[in-house]
Amino acid sequence: MSSRPAAKCRSSVHARAQVTRIGVARDYQVGAAFLRSIRQSVRVADDPPVANDYASIDRAADELHRRGWRKRFSLNEVVSAWESFVVAVEGGYDMTIDDYTNDLSMRRWAEEARPLLTDRVAQWMDQALAPLDDRFRAATLETDSKLPGAGRDHWWECRLPCVLVGELAEDVDRMGLRRGSA
Repeated sequence: MSSRPAAKCRSSVHARAQVTRIGVARDYQVGAAFLRSIRQSVRVADDPPVANDYASIDRAADELHRRGWRKRFSLNEVVSAWESFVVAVEGGYDMTIDDYTNDLSMRRWAEEARPLLTDRVAQWMDQALAPLDDRFRAATLETDSKLPGAGRDHWWECRLPCVLVGELAEDVDRMGLRRGSA
């Protein structure tokens, strides 16, 4: 098992969470619920979302599915999946390296969706992801090695949890993946 790195992780959350796989595809209304929830918590604009905002969510989901994503994800699913993943990483992610890099891919979906969304929806999504991204950075350290199955195009693709446990710890040791500083 790996021990904690010398660099200090800044995560203050000690809760443990079970990461579950993304559920069944949601319908169009999930996009509307996502926008309503974000609008309530973050005041981006005083005017309500318009049909073009909702249509951009649908277009993004359809286009990314057409590009090869295994299903037509909604923004709500992606933000929820990223949040669940961040909570698991904060508490000590214990699934395999393959599961870890697969779960990292949900953040890539959001990044790939951004140019397909209206500016308003992209801004709402960014504001929903920003605190989660900050928590993820605080709970992880940069790697000196490329993670199997992940790119190095985005900052989140080259980070490992500060707390290594279970199968992930074994995989990191077996593969000789090195962690640097935060």
